[in-house]
This record gives sequence, C-alpha cells and structure tokens, in this order.
Amino acid sequence: MNEIVEKLLSNILVEGVIISGGEPTLQSELIDLIDLLNMRGIKFVGIDSNGSRPEIIKSLVNKVHRFAIDFKVPWENYDYVSPSRNFSIAVEQTISFLSHTFTGNFEVRTTVTRQFHSSEGLMKMGYTLQNLGFYGIWVLQEYQFSKGVNPSMKHCFAAWSRDELYAIGYRLMKECGVKVALRTATRGFEKVVI
Repeated sequence: MNEIVEKLLSNILVEGVIISGGEPTLQSELIDLIDLLNMRGIKFVGIDSNGSRPEIIKSLVNKVHRFAIDFKVPWENYDYVSPSRNFSIAVEQTISFLSHTFTGNFEVRTTVTRQFHSSEGLMKMGYTLQNLGFYGIWVLQEYQFSKGVNPSMKHCFAAWSRDELYAIGYRLMKECGVKVALRTATRGFEKVVI
C-alpha cells in the first residue's frame, strides 16, 4: 500500500485518485489506503462502487470527495443483474444514505442496454431517485463492448443511440426533477439541458 502511494506522490501530474474495481469496498485495506492518501496530501479521492456495501460507504463519507454508484435497473429487476435480492436493498441504502449525508460530488450511473432498459423502466428509476432525495447527477452511459470481456458476449447486448439517451434524459429531468448527463462514445460526458 505504501508503495502505491509513493508511486502516486512521485508523479507531479497526480492530484487525485479514483479507486474503482472490481468492487473496491470488498478490499480489506480500502479505508487504510484512503486514510494514507489523505494524510499524504492527495487533494482528491473518489470511489466508484456498485453500492453493495453501505456499511463501508458510511465509513468513507468524510474521507472522499466523490462517489459514483451503479444503479443498474429498477429494483424489481435487480435479480437479473446481481447475485441476490439483498444486493438491491444494499444499493438502495447506499444511494439513500449518500443523498442525505454526503455533500461532495455524487454520481449515480446506469449503463443502458436494450435488453435491460425501457423508457418506462428508466422513468421508474428516475422516480426512485427522486423519492430517495438524490441530489447528484444521474449518468446514463452508452453500452460499449470492452476489450477484456469474454468475446462470446460481444453480441449479447445492444446500445441505445445517443439521441435516444438524450431524449429519455430530457424526459427524466422534466418529469422526475433529477439532473441527468450522458456518457457516450461519440461525445463523452454531456449534460442534458431542459
């Protein structure tokens, strides 16, 4: 751990660190690493998480500057994309907790595919975020097949177009009152504007 921090500190271009995964909250040394990063003067620490361990997120809330939490599908469909029903309950607890206690940069993100998402389902998710008091930005990510993923999975999922994502993002902002942004291959990060 000290070796990682020393390497980061030796690079004059590094001012911040995003810890992602796999799932970083499964790592037993995560809290110690973040404490060490803060103690050694790293100016920005962020966590990208699936939200399945709210107890760890709670212990980090005063130690990091940014959380990005996955919100995969409407709660009733979480069994299709996660190992257990308790997973969705944990994610809901994480989003709710951060919505009411965290004052930093907060992003919830959904990778949108035709197989798992419909306009109605995304609207349901938008109302869920509204009911949880979510104040951050909900990022609708364009599905992209990545290098390193099992090649047999290449044609299992289909992406929504950028224009379709923008249209549903506009509707989510207007009807649910949540801030929405897109992350697409062609335009990168783009805020949706009413």
